[in-house]
This record gives sequence, C-alpha cells and structure tokens, in this order.
Amino acid sequence: MAFIGASKAALGAKWSLCFFVLGLILLGLGYAKQFHHMSGLFENWKSLVREHYRGEKNYDEIVSEDEEKAVRDFWDYAFPYASFGCFVIGSIVGFWSLVCA
Repeated sequence: MAFIGASKAALGAKWSLCFFVLGLILLGLGYAKQFHHMSGLFENWKSLVREHYRGEKNYDEIVSEDEEKAVRDFWDYAFPYASFGCFVIGSIVGFWSLVCA
C-alpha cells in the first residue's frame, strides 16, 4: 500500500483497493445481519418452547410459528453477492491496471 501513489498504475490500484474495502464492509454487514436474524430466531424459539411446556401451545403450533418467522429476504442474498462482486471487480481492475501500466 505504501507504493500505490508511486506506481504507474496508481489510479487503478486505488480503485481496486476501494472495491476490496467496500467488499469487506458489505461482508461485515452480511455477517451482522445474519447474526441478528439467527439470534432473533433463537430467542423466538426459546419463547415458543416455554409456551409449549406451560401447555399453552402444542408442538405443531410452535413449529408452524417458527417457520413463519424463519423467512429469507432480499438482504440475505444482496450483501454476500455484492461483496463477492466487489472482490471480482477489484481483482479485474487491479489486474487490468497492472497489465496496461
């Protein structure tokens, strides 16, 4: 990184580094979303099991409520694929700037 400014491929290397950093940020956001979603599912499951043991709900009811809660959304796919896309674009930009310099 110390030689990015001194290289002939400085602009491409800077863009490549930007894409890599953006990819890492998106990856972190994906992991954070996954953690909070799974934590919420676990807390909900514990609550449903407590209700089951108190005799308020039967097993089929808690399973169906859990399945209603455990759904995927757009962001479950957007963060990981966008992160991978940034890695690919950053690799292409970096390679291209080194080859053409």
